[in-house]
Amino acid sequence: MAFETDMAPIVGQQITLTDTSDAAVDTRITLLIDRADANFVLPVNVNTKECDLIVKGVVGGQTRGWVYLGGDQFDPDIAAEPAWSRADLEAAASVPGQPLTFTCVPPGSGVRMGINRDRDPDLDGDDATPGVINPATNDCRVGPITPEGTTSTLLLLALLGFIRIRSRRRAQSRG
Repeated sequence: MAFETDMAPIVGQQITLTDTSDAAVDTRITLLIDRADANFVLPVNVNTKECDLIVKGVVGGQTRGWVYLGGDQFDPDIAAEPAWSRADLEAAASVPGQPLTFTCVPPGSGVRMGINRDRDPDLDGDDATPGVINPATNDCRVGPITPEGTTSTLLLLALLGFIRIRSRRRAQSRG
Protein backbone atom coordinates (compact mmCIF):
# COMPACT_ATOMS: atom_id res chain seq x y z
CA MET A 1 0.00 0.00 0.00
CA ALA A 2 1.36 3.41 -0.90
CA PHE A 3 0.07 6.96 -0.72
CA GLU A 4 1.48 10.41 -1.27
CA THR A 5 2.91 12.24 1.74
CA ASP A 6 5.23 15.12 2.51
CA MET A 7 7.71 12.68 4.04
CA ALA A 8 10.98 11.61 2.48
CA PRO A 9 10.98 8.01 1.23
CA ILE A 10 13.47 6.99 3.94
CA VAL A 11 10.93 7.60 6.74
CA GLY A 12 9.85 4.27 8.19
CA GLN A 13 12.82 2.30 6.93
CA GLN A 14 14.81 0.37 9.49
CA ILE A 15 17.53 -2.23 9.88
CA THR A 16 18.62 -4.34 12.84
CA LEU A 17 22.30 -4.73 13.69
CA THR A 18 23.28 -7.97 15.44
CA ASP A 19 26.43 -9.84 16.33
CA THR A 20 26.07 -11.79 13.05
CA SER A 21 25.23 -8.90 10.71
CA ASP A 22 26.93 -8.70 7.33
CA ALA A 23 28.19 -5.80 5.19
CA ALA A 24 24.70 -5.17 3.77
CA VAL A 25 23.51 -4.09 7.24
CA ASP A 26 26.47 -1.71 7.56
CA THR A 27 25.63 -0.23 4.15
CA ARG A 28 21.99 0.30 5.15
CA ILE A 29 22.97 1.98 8.43
CA THR A 30 25.24 4.32 6.45
CA LEU A 31 22.28 5.14 4.19
CA LEU A 32 20.03 5.90 7.19
CA ILE A 33 22.69 8.19 8.68
CA ASP A 34 23.23 9.93 5.35
CA ARG A 35 19.48 10.55 4.96
CA ALA A 36 19.24 11.82 8.57
CA ASP A 37 21.95 14.35 7.66
CA ALA A 38 20.32 15.33 4.33
CA ASN A 39 18.41 18.61 4.08
CA PHE A 40 14.76 18.38 3.09
CA VAL A 41 12.32 21.17 2.26
CA LEU A 42 8.66 20.52 2.98
CA PRO A 43 6.04 22.11 0.69
CA VAL A 44 5.19 24.62 3.42
CA ASN A 45 8.78 25.93 3.16
CA VAL A 46 9.95 24.27 6.37
CA ASN A 47 13.63 23.38 6.18
CA THR A 48 14.39 20.19 8.05
CA LYS A 49 16.21 16.89 7.63
CA GLU A 50 14.76 13.97 5.70
CA CYS A 51 14.26 12.04 8.94
CA ASP A 52 15.26 11.72 12.55
CA LEU A 53 17.26 8.56 13.19
CA ILE A 54 16.64 6.59 16.36
CA VAL A 55 18.18 3.41 17.71
CA LYS A 56 16.38 1.04 20.06
CA GLY A 57 17.44 -2.18 21.74
CA VAL A 58 18.40 -3.95 24.93
CA VAL A 59 21.93 -3.41 26.24
CA GLY A 60 23.10 -5.04 29.44
CA GLY A 61 19.57 -6.27 30.12
CA GLN A 62 18.13 -2.74 30.02
CA THR A 63 15.86 -1.33 27.30
CA ARG A 64 17.75 1.55 25.71
CA GLY A 65 17.28 4.23 23.10
CA TRP A 66 19.32 6.85 21.23
CA VAL A 67 18.59 9.68 18.83
CA TYR A 68 21.06 10.77 16.16
CA LEU A 69 22.45 14.27 16.68
CA GLY A 70 24.62 14.43 13.55
CA GLY A 71 28.38 14.22 13.31
CA ASP A 72 28.54 10.55 14.42
CA GLN A 73 26.90 11.40 17.76
CA PHE A 74 23.90 9.55 19.22
CA ASP A 75 22.26 11.04 22.31
CA PRO A 76 21.43 8.28 24.84
CA ASP A 77 18.31 7.96 26.98
CA ILE A 78 20.33 8.41 30.18
CA ALA A 79 21.09 12.07 30.90
CA ALA A 80 24.41 11.45 32.69
CA GLU A 81 25.85 9.46 29.79
CA PRO A 82 27.93 11.12 27.09
CA ALA A 83 26.89 10.78 23.45
CA TRP A 84 27.60 7.43 21.82
CA SER A 85 29.32 7.06 18.45
CA ARG A 86 28.32 4.65 15.73
CA ALA A 87 31.31 2.50 16.78
CA ASP A 88 29.96 2.43 20.37
CA LEU A 89 26.57 1.23 19.11
CA GLU A 90 28.21 -1.37 16.85
CA ALA A 91 30.26 -2.64 19.81
CA ALA A 92 27.10 -2.98 21.93
CA ALA A 93 25.30 -4.82 19.13
CA SER A 94 28.25 -7.19 18.65
CA VAL A 95 27.38 -8.83 21.98
CA PRO A 96 25.12 -11.83 21.34
CA GLY A 97 21.53 -11.11 22.38
CA GLN A 98 21.88 -7.31 22.11
CA PRO A 99 20.51 -6.40 18.67
CA LEU A 100 20.00 -2.70 17.94
CA THR A 101 17.38 -1.45 15.48
CA PHE A 102 18.05 1.76 13.55
CA THR A 103 14.87 3.50 12.33
CA CYS A 104 14.27 6.69 10.33
CA VAL A 105 11.26 8.40 11.89
CA PRO A 106 9.40 11.58 10.85
CA PRO A 107 11.41 14.78 11.34
CA GLY A 108 10.82 16.28 14.76
CA SER A 109 9.78 13.03 16.43
CA GLY A 110 13.20 11.53 17.16
CA VAL A 111 13.53 12.65 20.78
CA ARG A 112 10.05 11.44 21.69
CA MET A 113 10.35 8.12 19.88
CA GLY A 114 13.99 7.50 20.70
CA ILE A 115 14.76 8.70 24.21
CA ASN A 116 11.71 10.29 25.91
CA ARG A 117 8.45 8.55 25.01
CA ASP A 118 6.29 10.36 27.55
CA ARG A 119 7.95 13.78 27.10
CA ASP A 120 8.30 14.24 30.84
CA PRO A 121 11.43 15.81 32.41
CA ASP A 122 13.13 12.39 32.71
CA LEU A 123 14.64 10.57 29.75
CA ASP A 124 13.43 6.97 29.35
CA GLY A 125 16.63 5.45 30.73
CA ASP A 126 16.36 7.61 33.87
CA ASP A 127 12.59 7.23 34.24
CA ALA A 128 11.32 4.52 36.58
CA THR A 129 8.03 4.40 34.65
CA PRO A 130 8.58 5.64 31.08
CA GLY A 131 5.34 6.12 29.21
CA VAL A 132 3.13 5.52 32.26
CA ILE A 133 0.08 7.77 32.48
CA ASN A 134 -0.03 10.22 35.40
CA PRO A 135 -3.35 9.47 37.19
CA ALA A 136 -3.64 13.05 38.46
CA THR A 137 -3.83 14.44 34.93
CA ASN A 138 -4.75 11.31 32.93
CA ASP A 139 -1.83 12.24 30.70
CA CYS A 140 1.62 10.74 30.30
CA ARG A 141 3.09 14.16 29.44
CA VAL A 142 3.76 15.41 32.95
CA GLY A 143 6.39 17.84 31.69
CA PRO A 144 5.97 20.74 29.30
CA ILE A 145 4.94 19.99 25.74
CA THR A 146 7.84 20.99 23.56
CA PRO A 147 7.44 22.83 20.28
CA GLU A 148 9.14 19.84 18.65
CA GLY A 149 6.36 17.49 19.76
CA THR A 150 3.66 19.99 18.87
CA THR A 151 5.04 20.44 15.37
CA SER A 152 5.18 16.69 14.80
CA THR A 153 1.62 16.26 15.99
CA LEU A 154 0.34 19.11 13.84
CA LEU A 155 2.14 17.79 10.77
CA LEU A 156 0.71 14.32 11.34
CA LEU A 157 -2.82 15.67 11.79
CA ALA A 158 -2.49 17.82 8.67
CA LEU A 159 -1.22 14.81 6.71
CA LEU A 160 -4.11 12.63 7.87
CA GLY A 161 -6.61 15.37 6.99
CA PHE A 162 -5.08 15.77 3.55
CA ILE A 163 -5.24 12.03 2.91
CA ARG A 164 -8.89 11.90 3.98
CA ILE A 165 -9.86 14.84 1.74
CA ARG A 166 -7.96 13.38 -1.20
CA SER A 167 -9.60 9.97 -0.71
CA ARG A 168 -13.06 11.57 -0.69
CA ARG A 169 -12.31 13.52 -3.87
CA ARG A 170 -11.09 10.40 -5.64
CA ALA A 171 -14.17 8.48 -4.52
CA GLN A 172 -16.44 11.29 -5.76
CA SER A 173 -14.69 11.48 -9.14
CA ARG A 174 -15.08 7.72 -9.61
CA GLY A 175 -18.60 8.03 -8.43
